[in-house]
Formats: sequence, structure tokens, C-alpha cells
Amino acid sequence: MITPISRKVHHLITSAGKAHNIPDLKRLVLVSYFYPPHHWSIGAARPFWFSRLLPRHGWDVWVFTSGGPAKDSSFKDEGIKVTRTGRAELRSSAPPGVSTFGKRLGRLFLWPDSRRFWLRNAKNLEKLAEDVRPDIILACAPPYTDLLLVEKVSERTGIPFAVDLWDPWAEDVYGMYPTAFHRWLTRKAESRIVRRARLIVVVNGAMQEALAARYPGRPIVAIPFGYNPDEMPGPAPSSESLHIAYMGSLFGEHKRPEGLFRELLSLPTSLMLEFSFVGNKSRKAKELIRALSARFPTLELDYLPHAEAMKLASSAHAMLVLITRGPGYRLISTGKVFEVLGIGRAILGAVPKDTWIWNFLSEHNAYLADPDEPGAIAGAIARMAHDWQGNRLRLPDPEKARAFAWESLTAELSARLDEALGRK
Repeated sequence: MITPISRKVHHLITSAGKAHNIPDLKRLVLVSYFYPPHHWSIGAARPFWFSRLLPRHGWDVWVFTSGGPAKDSSFKDEGIKVTRTGRAELRSSAPPGVSTFGKRLGRLFLWPDSRRFWLRNAKNLEKLAEDVRPDIILACAPPYTDLLLVEKVSERTGIPFAVDLWDPWAEDVYGMYPTAFHRWLTRKAESRIVRRARLIVVVNGAMQEALAARYPGRPIVAIPFGYNPDEMPGPAPSSESLHIAYMGSLFGEHKRPEGLFRELLSLPTSLMLEFSFVGNKSRKAKELIRALSARFPTLELDYLPHAEAMKLASSAHAMLVLITRGPGYRLISTGKVFEVLGIGRAILGAVPKDTWIWNFLSEHNAYLADPDEPGAIAGAIARMAHDWQGNRLRLPDPEKARAFAWESLTAELSARLDEALGRK
């Protein structure tokens, strides 16, 4: 029996899959629960740009993703072959960063994550894989359910798979696994999948080193997040105030706002500053932003479509990057940092010293401050304001930043996939 979802998938496979199966191209099925326009986080941008640009490197690409209401009209599919299923997740009405009984219960019963029910689409993915017969399937995670889904289909079809891992998994840096059994199950699954995958891609050198230590000899490479040069704004406008913008979430162990705002609220009002905060936030973060607005001009917005967020970034003179100490924080590197590089504004890096991200930002002329050092963030902003007034604000080197354009990163991914398939 074909359900409404599988009927739609079957139609897409038979009408799109076979029609676009070009024999002389390498074939790849990219599996990512997060994909625009139903999602447009920095995570959703990564599979989108890979799927759009891999054809320039000889790949015929099919995307297998979830559905739901469109969130971002700035998405343009431009002929990308996309198979969409229904959304499969339990959603909470609680504000970001708030732990509720429902969330805790979900973590107890839904392993490896809240998208576990997407595993029901294994038959649909298997049908697509059998029709397309790709050379390889690329599983993007999180959600980690994607990895289990692709592993299952690979076993059934004999088609090899690769992994694109955006966040650590077995380290449980986000506290997803409440018991020793959950954590054991996760370690076993990670070990099995890493050993079976033809290629494991991670997003920074710290993750690469951690996985290589656990799984010596496995093909683990680092390909970071990136940016699209065509979307980047021009020079910052002239202004009497130094405008510092933050785009991203403000909740969770790795984005705790208290230390940041303690520093911001200590700044003298004689400094000509204004602030913007765009993204999902905890209630506490919103309260702190309201307090800051009593001292400096401050804009607070929730999620913005990508195109609108870029317009706001164009009005800023500096971009803030924030990471706070939490479980596994040394492995964390927010994907937004590479878009910040591309925007070409001064960077205020409020990140722990003993991290990959601190070392990375130091190579790109950032103003750095450890969020746990009293006075460090305020001092960095004071230096930034002084340099701005003297028209000598430190900016990233555009030549260095160009290495993180999505086109360059996609070329690297294509080369690594070729190696994994023995096509050096």
C-alpha cells in the first residue's frame, strides 16, 4: 500500500529521478533532514550549497529531505532534484533553552534524537536509491537519525555511503542522552557507522583529531562551513556609532548570554555603540537585551530569512561570535563564523582561549576575548571602538576568506568523494 507521503515520493522518483539520470555523470544521493526552504539554519545552507555546486564537478545529485511549511522565500532551487517527505519530529512550544518535562521525556524514549520517526522513510529512500543507483549516498547530520537511515538503506542496497558530520555525536555535547545506556548506544552506533563509511567529513580540525584518535586509519577529513560571495554586502556605511551585530542563537550551554551581557552592560555610555541581535533566544537573553537597550541603541529580532539577515549585516561595522564553555566546547565551531568572514566586517570573538575557534579567529584579525575573563569582552570592544574612531578597524583578509567560499569547499568535497570511490 502506498501512503500519501510515499505516493508523493514515488511520483517524484519516477517523474524526476529517471528523467535526470545522466549516464556519464557520477551520481550522488544527499540525505539531509534539514534543507531549505523548510529550514534555513546555517546547517541547512551546507547541504543546499553542496547539492547546488557538486554538478559543476561532474556529479548528478538527488536530495532526500523532510518537508513542512516553507520558512525562507530566499531559497531558490534552480533545478535541484529534491524528494521531500513529511516532517517527522516532536515539537515543543517551550522557549529555546527551557528544559521541560516533555523534552526530558522525549530524550528518554527518542533515540538518537527527536527526528527518530523519519526512519519510517527508509523504504522511500531505498526506492530512490534503487532507481537512481548512485555511486554513493551522503548522510548529513545532525539530526543523527540521518546516519541510521542511510546506514540501513546502504545495507539493503549495497550502495556505499559517506558521512557529513556537523557536530560531535558520541561526546554528547548538547546533553541529549540522559542515561549511561543512551550514551553507550550512541558510542556503539558511532563506531559502527564510522567504520562502515567510505568517508567521514567533519567541520573543524578539533573534531577531526578527536575522531581520528578513536578510529585510527579511517578516512576522516575536515571541510568547514562556508559562505556565498554573491550574497555578501559591500562596504559598511558611515555612521556616528559603531554598530556590532550578532546573528545566531542565544541559548544553551555553548551560547550562554550572562557573561556577555555583564560585560556589555558595564560599557560606558560615552562609547558611541549600537547593537543588533538576530536569532532565537532564551527568555533570559531577551531580558538582558532589554536591559542593554536602556543604555545603547539596540535592535532585537527573532529569526530572519537569510536575505533579510544579510541586509541587516550590511549595516553593521562588526560581527560578534560567541561560544561559552560547556560540554565538549573545544570541539565546537559555529558555522556562522565563516559567513562572518565573508561579510568582511571586523570580528569580535568572545570565545574560550583553549579552543580551535580561538586559534582560527586569531588568524583572521579578530578582536578576541575569553568570555570567562572579567573585563575581557569590554576591553576588546573598547579597543575596537578606539580603532574605529581612528579609521583603522581590523578587518579579515579577503584573500584568506575566499578559501571558505562554498565553491572552493565543494571542490574539496568532490575530490574527497572521488578518492573514497577509488577515482583519484
